[in-house]
Amino acid sequence: MNAPQSPTPTSRRRLRRGMLALGLLIALWILLIGPWPVPSNSDRSPAFLEQTLAELAATTPETLGVDQINGSLQGGIGTAVLSLPDPAPLAGYGDRKGAAYRGYRDPLSVKSLLLDDGADQVLLFAADLLIVPPTVAVPVHARLKDELGIQPHQVLFTASHTHSGPGGFAPGLVGSLFAGDFNPAVVDALVQAFIDAAQAAQADLQPVEIATDGTAAPDLIRNRLVPDGEVRPHIPILAVRSPSGPYVALVTGFSAHPTLLGPDNLALSGDYPAALERALEAEIDAPALFLGGAVGSMAPDPPEGDFSSRAARAEAMGRSLAEKVIQKLPELVFTSTADLAGLRLPIQLPNPQVRLNSRWRLSPILTRFLLPTRTAALNALRIGDQVWFGTPCDFSGELANDLALAFEPLGVQAVACSFNGEYIGYVLPDEYRELQSYESMAMSWYGPRIGSAFTRILTEAGHLLTRLPAAQQP
Repeated sequence: MNAPQSPTPTSRRRLRRGMLALGLLIALWILLIGPWPVPSNSDRSPAFLEQTLAELAATTPETLGVDQINGSLQGGIGTAVLSLPDPAPLAGYGDRKGAAYRGYRDPLSVKSLLLDDGADQVLLFAADLLIVPPTVAVPVHARLKDELGIQPHQVLFTASHTHSGPGGFAPGLVGSLFAGDFNPAVVDALVQAFIDAAQAAQADLQPVEIATDGTAAPDLIRNRLVPDGEVRPHIPILAVRSPSGPYVALVTGFSAHPTLLGPDNLALSGDYPAALERALEAEIDAPALFLGGAVGSMAPDPPEGDFSSRAARAEAMGRSLAEKVIQKLPELVFTSTADLAGLRLPIQLPNPQVRLNSRWRLSPILTRFLLPTRTAALNALRIGDQVWFGTPCDFSGELANDLALAFEPLGVQAVACSFNGEYIGYVLPDEYRELQSYESMAMSWYGPRIGSAFTRILTEAGHLLTRLPAAQQP
């Protein structure tokens, strides 16, 4: 039996080089890909909180045009039907793998409502989209300012959050996962639709009266993150009519995700919000606008029934919501004067994190590549005794409840909306950050404590727009 041979100097050198190369590859993988430990700074508020609060403290209601009314209200409504390139991908589900749409189940549109109190204007957009991305919002802001004289702080972008709307609007890997391959022709079509709707609303300006109210549908919504958690059942109502009586527009919304059609549906559709709008328009003979609410963690809970298809369930959900709104219409009290004001707050975001679990995350280098967004904005529009808040995220329905409760004793209706022209993932209550779920781990990118920070800023902004000092906060 031969004795084992000792490694030669050459083989030892090769082994050392191989081990060194393997070590370098592992180190490079960890550096570029991960995992990295999650920082232990859960008690630290984001830096933008104090910066933004200081900016708000230095702002006066007078500089925002609060309580400056110069005559009776005027209002105009505009609608632009989306004319999309074909083929183009759908947005909403990674399971579709960028599949192109196959026809239309519902006509999709961008609608706008422009209100003018003689001193200030506000412009609300309601779009049949998953989100309003920055590729659309930035050029629309620029054109609104240049062509119509409407400033960014006067604008509220919202999307219905339909998961059967057009994709192709977001460059990059993350954008392609949820909205398919980037298609500049889709972006051009969306930008033009927003501008067309705004131009039509401005051309339609006429004397109007408005009424603000709300109702609720706790039976049609559930919390998908925390089964026994709170829901956001509120349905806001902003009705606009001519002094002679006929409706000009009806604005409403809801916070349940429009996901009833599911990923197998490849036809463009507004999901249940489209059914809601159709039912309201049949009732008032005027355009209805659906503004996506605080959809974070909120899922639809459609009425029970023997439905032949997912589309039938979406139709039933929309009709049920519409019935709740229609029941409130006889109670509305209209006025021809109301204060309008707007506020926009740019925010420097903290470094993003993509967490694998509560202890480990992707490398900051890879994360910066995947999530290049560094700035976003919060905004608020006052319309009489309503304040509509815009957020750049899937804003938590539970946080929206906190926001509403802060204003309810003061006679102000606070309405939180999502998707105001940026997208930074989910913003949830701070206490949910460690939950092992899709929303709190994979899609909460800018924590910790961003939920409480956003709520604090929006509360202060709302008090500023309504002349309520911080000392009056409940």
